[in-house]
Amino acid sequence: MIRLLALLLAALALGGLLAAAMLRDAGYVLIAYDGATLETSLWFAVASLLVVAVAAYVFGRLWRTTARGGRRLANAAQARRHRSLRERALLGTQLLLEGRWRDAEAALTEAAPQLDVPLLGYLGAARAANEAGRFEARDTILGDAREAAPEARFVLELARSELQQQAAQWQESVATLTALREEKPRHPLLDARLLAAYQALGDHDAAAALAPAAAADGAAQAAKANEIALWRARLAKSKDSEKAADHMRRTWRAMPKALRQQEALVADYADALASHGAGGEAETLLRRGLGKQWHSSWVRRYGALPVQDAGEAVRRLAIANAWLADHGEDPALLLTLGRLAHAAGDDAEAQRHLAACAERAQDAETLRELATLSEATGDATAAAGYLRRALAAQEAQPA
Repeated sequence: MIRLLALLLAALALGGLLAAAMLRDAGYVLIAYDGATLETSLWFAVASLLVVAVAAYVFGRLWRTTARGGRRLANAAQARRHRSLRERALLGTQLLLEGRWRDAEAALTEAAPQLDVPLLGYLGAARAANEAGRFEARDTILGDAREAAPEARFVLELARSELQQQAAQWQESVATLTALREEKPRHPLLDARLLAAYQALGDHDAAAALAPAAAADGAAQAAKANEIALWRARLAKSKDSEKAADHMRRTWRAMPKALRQQEALVADYADALASHGAGGEAETLLRRGLGKQWHSSWVRRYGALPVQDAGEAVRRLAIANAWLADHGEDPALLLTLGRLAHAAGDDAEAQRHLAACAERAQDAETLRELATLSEATGDATAAAGYLRRALAAQEAQPA
């Protein structure tokens, strides 16, 4: 209140001084320009300048207020549009998760160009089109995504390869991945997908050539398993050729040396050799392999190899007996000894080894061998009993 009163008194004093000055001398102002003149008193000129200044200030305030209002309206409209697009994108994502592919594709395709991260919208739309079987639409959407984000070309092509494989377009995915691999030859995901495509197409040669690179890039155990599976497939394919034995040998020699000690590959190669009249090579392969590392599957096959005569059976029996010191508890070795002793004509020893094997493991194969031995020695009752036990053991084994 005191401050207001002080301001009022100051204004009155200033007004009084101004009035006294105006009464004492009105002043004179002359403005001349290009032959025209304007004459007025000093105080009128000052008053006119004040009026112009106030008018300019008021006009400026009105202009700024109107401009701010227009910007607010534009921003509000833009915000509503962005909110609508976000809602549209969210709806498209929900539809995608629900499996409503066509609706999801339409929603995401519409929203993607205006999103802050358009790539996500395009990828969702491409996946929806792929799931709907609209492969041309999928490729078109990925093309639009590439135009919107040219720096993400590699990622988009990688996504294309994934969608192609999901659609079982293996040949198309090979073309896509091969082009990308020229750009990044040591990319682990490229190698893994290319390997999967070759496997799906049955191109075992191409897959085998790629498998070592995939193993070096990552997921070594899975890649190694894939590589072994590929070489097993090649060995199986070799057995169906016209010159199967020669073809199998070439396949074995072409195999990486490290793989020639793999349990499954050695077993497959031995089986293939034995089934095509090369039992001697199979025996040498298994014997040398068992001298370096022990696998029950190998020793079981060693006893199942065809025997030409009793002399060969005696020789193999002596080799197998030498393994007893280190592996006497392995039922597979006891089964092999029983088979070789029977082939060598020593049924008593065969009976002893096979019975010991049956005590350690109720193996259907061992019980069938005992049945065969009992029948050969004239004990039909024992043979029938072993056959019943073999059948029960086989039925008890997991599928």
